[in-house]
Amino acid sequence: MPDRLFENWKNAKVDSIDDFIANAPVMMHSTESNGRLAYISRPWAARLGYTVAEMVGARLPDFMTDESKHQAMTIEIPRFLRTGWVENLEYDFLCKDGSVFPVLMSSIARYKEDGSFANSLAVVSDNSAKKYLEIFERKAEQAERENGAKTRFLANMSHELRTPLNAIIGFAQMINGQGGEITSDQRIEYSNYIMDSGTRLLKLINQVLDLSSIEAGSKRVALKEVDVKPLINAVMNEVSVLAHPRNILLIDTLAEKDVPLIMADDERLMQAIVNLVANAVKYNRENGEVQVSASSNGRTLRINVEDTGQGIPVNRHAEVFETFNRLGAEVSDLEGTGVGLSIAKEYVEKMGGTIGFTSVSGVGSNFWIELALAEQTSDAMTDEDWAHTSVPGYPASGPSHRTRMTIAS
Repeated sequence: MPDRLFENWKNAKVDSIDDFIANAPVMMHSTESNGRLAYISRPWAARLGYTVAEMVGARLPDFMTDESKHQAMTIEIPRFLRTGWVENLEYDFLCKDGSVFPVLMSSIARYKEDGSFANSLAVVSDNSAKKYLEIFERKAEQAERENGAKTRFLANMSHELRTPLNAIIGFAQMINGQGGEITSDQRIEYSNYIMDSGTRLLKLINQVLDLSSIEAGSKRVALKEVDVKPLINAVMNEVSVLAHPRNILLIDTLAEKDVPLIMADDERLMQAIVNLVANAVKYNRENGEVQVSASSNGRTLRINVEDTGQGIPVNRHAEVFETFNRLGAEVSDLEGTGVGLSIAKEYVEKMGGTIGFTSVSGVGSNFWIELALAEQTSDAMTDEDWAHTSVPGYPASGPSHRTRMTIAS
């Protein structure tokens, strides 16, 4: 059926497209040369909770979740305009009532005599069953892994909490004279120990609470244009107190470079980068280095945090972002809970970005965050951008020569 729909549409006259799509018994839509919806079938509009009139004239990505819109605008739509067709793309749409509708979408384009983009037709199918099955399987696997990790976490947490608490209580007792008379210098020294232990305890508790808030969905992000240069400078200053005692050199390569603005939540992004840089320091060698750099491909900015530590064995790469998993560091004297990378990953993905790493045992690791440039997320492509898009290598009669599409039912 999809093959016949595409074939009929390619051969249809322009004035018959309206009836062709409006009366189709499947979810379909067509876009104009400016990328806006020209026609949409009633079943498709109704499934999202809208009338046909409410959707015509809008751009389809405006009805997507933020993550799917980012994917469409920065990757899939430019690819579609270059190639003339896309097949079985997975998107999540926001219905009018706020619910999410997962779909599979395939599209084919028609072109004007000069080879520029004229319009397109898309066929949409419900992807809910597949999507929910994938989520269920992923959650089941994650829960199984995390059960063991949480057991290790609770055993480790009891030590992590008791150590600073015992220090606070012990030195407070000394200041109160329970251990005998103390000098003014000792009082100041013990007070500093109490403050250091209290700060460590507060940081530990905040990390666990942050993770709980994220998992409960109460931590939201507010995207805006962000200049990463002052943000990175603030991160380096904050982490320097960890690096100094071990003589680890912090290198900020962004200071003297022009770095494009990105779309991000500056507070969440800073916390994510702090977690990456702090880890790079914590798991580094004495007299090592941590370097922060950035590079852009014209659509996104990648922030790199490279260290000269021991690296991560290949057989443990899949565990890196697992909550509470410290990859064996829990048996060392290094402080930590195993939630820093999990928090960074959650924050970055909520901002529509990606996070990853490369690592070589005995050499070091490079953790990176990639987020969309501000200029790429405005309204993505203007009407003029769409109208002047053509596919190289295809003649003016391009549509009749294009590869026929197949759609998964």
